[in-house]
Amino acid sequence: MDEPEGLEKLRRETEALQREAADATRRLQGLERLAEAARENLAELVDAEMAEPLDLMGLEAKVVRSAPHRLGVACGIREGFVKAGTGVPVLTDEGWGLLAIESKPGDEARSRCPGRRPA
Repeated sequence: MDEPEGLEKLRRETEALQREAADATRRLQGLERLAEAARENLAELVDAEMAEPLDLMGLEAKVVRSAPHRLGVACGIREGFVKAGTGVPVLTDEGWGLLAIESKPGDEARSRCPGRRPA
């Protein structure tokens, strides 16, 4: 193969790769638009309405461990209440029960939360 033929082949390959990249970019932009639309639509749903499509998709969430907490660092959830000036709610054991939190015996996740107070 002489040089002009090699250059022509390289040009064709380059153009094919450019078309492939452009197609991939269009697909990605379409997915981004779809994700944004889903995010906006889901933001308008109340929890019960949001549960329905998640159930239809067969999605399930399971808490396998509590979020890490460093000593001396304020709880992020508590900080949100403080910044909002609403006061930090205190939940008793009965209140935690109403939240239907599932935990295994020996799980200390609830006892580490600064807002938890025994009944």
